[in-house]
Amino acid sequence: MKRTDRISIHRKLKSLMKYLNALKNFESLQLNEYLNNFSTQLAVERLLELVIQASLDSNRLLLKRLHESSPKENSEVFLASARFGLITLELGEQLAEFGKFRNVLAHLYEDIDPVEVFYTIQETLEIYPQYVKQIKTYVDSLEVEDEL
Repeated sequence: MKRTDRISIHRKLKSLMKYLNALKNFESLQLNEYLNNFSTQLAVERLLELVIQASLDSNRLLLKRLHESSPKENSEVFLASARFGLITLELGEQLAEFGKFRNVLAHLYEDIDPVEVFYTIQETLEIYPQYVKQIKTYVDSLEVEDEL
């Protein structure tokens, strides 16, 4: 792996962790509080979109550089990552659902179900630290190529 790619992945993971830390500010909200605060809903939706997008970007880079694979569908990015051993199959299947959810957040914003978003907060805070750990472990296990 090129040193610049490794740096790029680590930068994306650092940003992802920053977004997760911001999302933690909303984990103690009650559903009625969340539903009654549109600004909070927008903030949470954006943080979720950023978390998912950072993971998609990281995995797409790894798949393209190391396995010459470029899945088109977001959900397929995570499943391919599991097939190539970047992450576990269980995590890949869980994240595939997040890939689909990211499309709703980004493109079907008129159809966003705030209750679904609310319950996704906790799920994201549980799953994504596992993702970061697995990707860091994978990336750090790769040899760094000399770049000229």
